[in-house]
Amino acid sequence: HVEDGLRLRRALEREEQQKVPKYKEMCRRFLADEEDFKEENLTRCGIRRRYRNDDLDVCIEEICRDIRAVTGT
Repeated sequence: HVEDGLRLRRALEREEQQKVPKYKEMCRRFLADEEDFKEENLTRCGIRRRYRNDDLDVCIEEICRDIRAVTGT
């Protein structure tokens, strides 16, 4: 999970690095993700755990911790 503004900024930065940026496609993907990952869709799929992706090191550590808890390693 990441705040919408930061998610858009990251997408824009990635798109700007392309030889031919496709800003309309970037916006379409953003809006499609908004629809696909609505809370009710996540709940229906049984997804309860969220990871904040505003600090990569912290996010990775949380994911690794949860994997270790499940695998017993």
